[in-house]
Amino acid sequence: MFRDFLLTISETRRTIRHQIHQKHVYNNCHQSLRIERSNFKKAEDRLKRHGFGVDLDSTLSLRQVFETILKDPEHQKKKTPRNQLFTKLNQMAGERIIDYLNNRVSFRSQAELDLKLIEKKEKKAINSLDKLLKDYKTVNSFQVVHFALTIENLKADLSELASANKLGLRAAKELKELKKHLTFIHDWGLWRETDELSETLLPEKDISDTIFDHVVEIHMLLCSFKNELLVFPESRDLILHLEAISDFKNTFFNYLIVDWIEEVKIKLCSAYVRKTLNSLNALLKGLDARIIKTENELSVTTQEQKAILEQLQKQSEKKSS
Repeated sequence: MFRDFLLTISETRRTIRHQIHQKHVYNNCHQSLRIERSNFKKAEDRLKRHGFGVDLDSTLSLRQVFETILKDPEHQKKKTPRNQLFTKLNQMAGERIIDYLNNRVSFRSQAELDLKLIEKKEKKAINSLDKLLKDYKTVNSFQVVHFALTIENLKADLSELASANKLGLRAAKELKELKKHLTFIHDWGLWRETDELSETLLPEKDISDTIFDHVVEIHMLLCSFKNELLVFPESRDLILHLEAISDFKNTFFNYLIVDWIEEVKIKLCSAYVRKTLNSLNALLKGLDARIIKTENELSVTTQEQKAILEQLQKQSEKKSS
């Protein structure tokens, strides 16, 4: 009988933790979606107000967008063409990010479970177990419930850590790809590859859109990574690392514009990608340490629970005989 109550306690605790985590992610995504929609509307309004940019041909490459806004004589007459270019980049990225966040938000089940009812069911099972075990001398209900709850909480911790780790690894992979593409550019938006055998130059290829795609994907992955990330003990290093991966696209776009206009080569962008990758790797390393620690705690707690349950089973058999 006590195993039935234990099973109920474990199942309700598992459901409660899952619902709390999903609610946390949903709230963060919903807040991000509101911000992105607001920023997108502001960008659209700003472009319309200045009379260019919003209707720019969607088939143009990123390099052609730069050239159209910055080199066209009509656009040069406009005030702050750099700001207009930054606005245009955010408008281009905003559409994709809003679609992504819409999918994340709508993925949450509409039939949200009532946590109060689940908690009430859990409390009822705990009280029933307490009554059942009140006559046992060497094992009390507090010990049994404590281990059951602790194990489910540790399993939930591991699941959440694994989810964050997966997103972080995907973001790191994209950052490495972006870093590789940036190293090949010798004139912004164009690159040449050298054949190691013949050392002949291949035709120029516009990869500016590939870079833009990576930037948008990285931004979305880093936002999701932060949403899934469990709370670390606050420290100066943690704050610096979180700042480094925050708002990736805006910082990259700012550096991109400076590189293009002032340097005509990749300098600040490459440095920022390296910095972001270093901070992300540091956070992933911390996640790995948390995962190992949690796995060890789960293993020890499971063994302790096993010993308690074996002792309880023996006492139960004695009472029934």
